[in-house]
Amino acid sequence: MKPEETDLKPAAEMVMLADAISEDFALLAALHDHEPTAQMLTALRSTKAADWFGARLDPAVTDALDAALAALPRPLTEAALDSLAADYADIYFVSTYEAAPVESYWLDDENLVCQDAMFNVRGWQALYGMQAEDWRRRADDHLVLQLLFLSHLAGFKTEIALRDAARFLDRHLLLWIGDFADRIDQRAREPWFRALAVATAAHAQTTRDLLQTVLDEPRWHPPEIETPKAPDLCQLKDAMKFIPGTGPGW
Repeated sequence: MKPEETDLKPAAEMVMLADAISEDFALLAALHDHEPTAQMLTALRSTKAADWFGARLDPAVTDALDAALAALPRPLTEAALDSLAADYADIYFVSTYEAAPVESYWLDDENLVCQDAMFNVRGWQALYGMQAEDWRRRADDHLVLQLLFLSHLAGFKTEIALRDAARFLDRHLLLWIGDFADRIDQRAREPWFRALAVATAAHAQTTRDLLQTVLDEPRWHPPEIETPKAPDLCQLKDAMKFIPGTGPGW
């Protein structure tokens, strides 16, 4: 649906909800956008992670963010920052952990990037006047751009845009962010990136739950692909008795 279509919910309620969602996704995008700097980490340490977001996340999720920051030396050292930068490169540039931060990687059978998901996301972005600066450097379905798009969508502060945010979550980010977070949580060296990945997945789910409650927007689930049933060996053996050439010779 286009953002200019008529809205149904009271404007004040939509504005408050939209502002919170837009700010939260903008913050998450910024945290994934580049390796942590001393300035950024110092600012984050000044406030409990539970207070960073408008959404109320599981305390275990925000406690992990706080613990990751607390584990870093005070004051921050060059060695600590270099270690964070190296792990950032392994996750976002080199894919050392086999966990590329792009949707195509997770949905393609051969883990290829720049596949159908990228073009589908590009279509969503175009509808709302947004596009990737350089898809060769950062594809349209990259995590950072999906988070920025959700922030952009909420920034319209309309019911239609928020419903589209729910639909975009269902059809894109939520299809793969859980797998990405699990892989990073299991393999990344730095606690900060493990906690951030888990928090991002948790926030996406929490936001979708909130939109379902407030807007009564039903969830969309991808169609299930039936798994072929294994043949019944007894039936197969009985059938073989009647196939010429398979019985005992004369």
